[in-house]
Amino acid sequence: MGTLRHSWDVSVAEARAIQEALRDRVEERDRIGPVRRVAGADVSYDRGSPILSAALMVLDADSLQVVDSAWCCGWRSAGVGPSRCALPTKR
Repeated sequence: MGTLRHSWDVSVAEARAIQEALRDRVEERDRIGPVRRVAGADVSYDRGSPILSAALMVLDADSLQVVDSAWCCGWRSAGVGPSRCALPTKR
């Protein structure tokens, strides 16, 4: 499956065309079996600041209770984008 790259600043007609292009990529059958954990991650930064923040949460898929979480703040590399920001892990 190839990537679909586009600008996020699109007209309503362009957004509909993007959705149509993605339509055939929807997976409708279970190919992985039971899911025990789900995770989400986000990275954010202000273009006017050299500081970035990252967070990760792992949840139990049935209860949605937090199993693990981590966050960090760091400095962006000059003009290159985010620097590496190690998220600690718990065992």
